Amino acid sequence: MFLVFFANGAAATPEGYITMKHIIFQLNGEMVEITLDENEATRDLLTLLPHQLEWDDYGQVEKISYLPRKISTQGMPDGYTPEKGDFAYYAPWGNIVIFCKPFSYSPGLKKLGHVSHGFEAACQKGKYTVSMSSR
Repeated sequence: MFLVFFANGAAATPEGYITMKHIIFQLNGEMVEITLDENEATRDLLTLLPHQLEWDDYGQVEKISYLPRKISTQGMPDGYTPEKGDFAYYAPWGNIVIFCKPFSYSPGLKKLGHVSHGFEAACQKGKYTVSMSSR
């Protein structure tokens, strides 16, 4: 199927339907949904799903999880300033991140999307393991 992607992650098919790519997982009975941006890194990330990932707290600011391999970031900015709820990839370490609080500009950080549902569940304290998939 042919899709035209927009900057907000939406895609239009030849039939005119608009779709968006999401990553989802269940945690303590609540669905966490991440709306993805359209970029090289998200396209590569989707090739790794579904996958079971372990998330843990990092620096009282974010949840992090390591992917089974690094993903491509070709054509992406060198870094950015994340906001609360952002979903990102830290290229130097090869980990994905959910920002529970805003943070300063970070070289090597690539924005992948934003938590659109279940932010509180995703940012709960402590370690958890979930099976992440796309839809």
